[in-house]
Amino acid sequence: MKKVTFYPQGNAIETAEKLTVLQAAIQADVHINAPCGGKGICSKCKVVIDGEEVLACQTMITKDMNVIIPLVSAISKHKILDSSDIVFRLSKAEIDPLVRKVYLELTRPSLSNNLSDLERIKRQLKKDYGRPNVQICLPVLRRLPNILRKSDWRVTLTMTEINGIREIIDIEGGNTTNKLYGLVLDIGTTTVVAQLINLIDGEIVAVKSDYNAQISYGEDILSRIMFAEDAKDGLSQLHNSIIRTVNKLIDEIEYASKIVAEKITSIVVAGNTTMVHLFLKLNPKNIRIDPYVATANFIPPIKIGELGIKANPNGYLYCLPGISSYVGGDISADVLAANMHDRDELSLLIDVGTNGEITLGNKDWLIACSCSAGPAFEGGETKFGIRAMSGAIERVQIDRDSLDPIYETIDGITPRGICGSGLIDLVAELFHKGIIDKVGKIRPNLQTTRIRESEDGLEYVIAWSYETAIKKDIVITEFDIKNIIRTKAALYAGASVLVKRMGLQFSELSKIYIAGGFGNYLDIDRAITLGLLPDIPREKFEFIGNGAIAGARLVLSSKTKKDAIEAVARKMTYLDLSYDPEFMHEYSAALFLPHTEMRRFPSIKL
Repeated sequence: MKKVTFYPQGNAIETAEKLTVLQAAIQADVHINAPCGGKGICSKCKVVIDGEEVLACQTMITKDMNVIIPLVSAISKHKILDSSDIVFRLSKAEIDPLVRKVYLELTRPSLSNNLSDLERIKRQLKKDYGRPNVQICLPVLRRLPNILRKSDWRVTLTMTEINGIREIIDIEGGNTTNKLYGLVLDIGTTTVVAQLINLIDGEIVAVKSDYNAQISYGEDILSRIMFAEDAKDGLSQLHNSIIRTVNKLIDEIEYASKIVAEKITSIVVAGNTTMVHLFLKLNPKNIRIDPYVATANFIPPIKIGELGIKANPNGYLYCLPGISSYVGGDISADVLAANMHDRDELSLLIDVGTNGEITLGNKDWLIACSCSAGPAFEGGETKFGIRAMSGAIERVQIDRDSLDPIYETIDGITPRGICGSGLIDLVAELFHKGIIDKVGKIRPNLQTTRIRESEDGLEYVIAWSYETAIKKDIVITEFDIKNIIRTKAALYAGASVLVKRMGLQFSELSKIYIAGGFGNYLDIDRAITLGLLPDIPREKFEFIGNGAIAGARLVLSSKTKKDAIEAVARKMTYLDLSYDPEFMHEYSAALFLPHTEMRRFPSIKL
């Protein structure tokens, strides 16, 4: 057995098999920044062993080791958006959750009334609620005789109705109808959010969030699909890691709320198509292979116990319906939360993340597309890019005279890198202040020490080494700027093609909703300067925050909303941009700041 201890966390693991240091860190619940998923190509998983700096993903464990994770390679507390700006629109009278409780007072059996326990319950249900046709799951049936007699024939049943079939999934002694709890999960590529919901009034009881532990296997969905295919037991590893993440959040919710996890009798999950496949241990292989087919977009309700989640095993878990392999249930939830499907006016919804999804429409029709934006806005593919964690530079201004930056970091501490919102601010400011040209090239002859030559070409220094927590200059290179421009171009082109395909112009839209964790921190003016968002009146933009968790909460609390989101998913048309010549034309035209056609951005003055 080899013992590996990770510092400064102090987590240790003993293993008898040969693992890489990165694999051992995953097992020890230690997160090391590894955007490439352990392929050895990003060089961001540097650790120190015996005084030598090595890549965690390329170093095998052959002896007992003490592994020091430097700040530049560590993943610390993330700035996770765990709520929505959408006002919860259900009144108490409208709350009709996927599970309900009923209280029964039963007559005691006698020689003249010797019905079986279950038939006695069915008869009382018919008498009190007009619901005689029910089934009961075996674990509850086994507990039935003891609880009935122990509680003097006064019991509360937890019931659910799936596809017209009513089922008793729990039984408690006495009247507990005032206590009914469900859980909503937003399983994102980078983070996971869990909310415990009181299903009597629809209010949030507790919220917890964390990284999706799968990030150590790859930054984006394609790298995880490939890991599931290529690695030994890859699918099992990815599945087990997300179940561990969910159970950890449930443990934290249980501790914070003092509500036993066993009382959670229903769960609603929002996630993109790949995340749902990995969560359910469905092989995602065909999602990335032409013609890009998912195993299922409408997942039947699943017994919670089948997934090993720490909740009532007899309850049901419902995954929100997706539209295609690259537009999942999280986007259906966004649409539901923004109420796009119920409005006369036309609106556009953009969910900005590792994968950018865009939806256009109103109550009559909906159409969606997906743009492979890449991880640039999540801090990947840039030299000093990091996720939105403590110490990340998130806001930047540049003085027009000195060309020096003024920056803000998350939590106001010493900088250790720059996150997506900071990168958008920075590139927009570099362009606005004339430091870079329309194609993202740094102008070499400006009077500032911030611009210098490096092995990667010209770069701009954001923070000097003595200012930073990593004791290195934090810079942005021309290569980094190119990645940001490519990412923004893909998102703008996707939105432009979607609008054009429907014979519309951006000016005809009443609203543009911005959803998602990253999107919530966008500066609209900077995003327009960059050419990420269309140049329309700023009052038309509306942030909805975490629309996925808001939509999931609506569905958990209301059967009507469950029907509505299924109608949304069935109604929505998917536009595949993979081979669309118009998309490639729009994308090429958007590879400039803000765009090749400046008439599209009349408010941007050069």
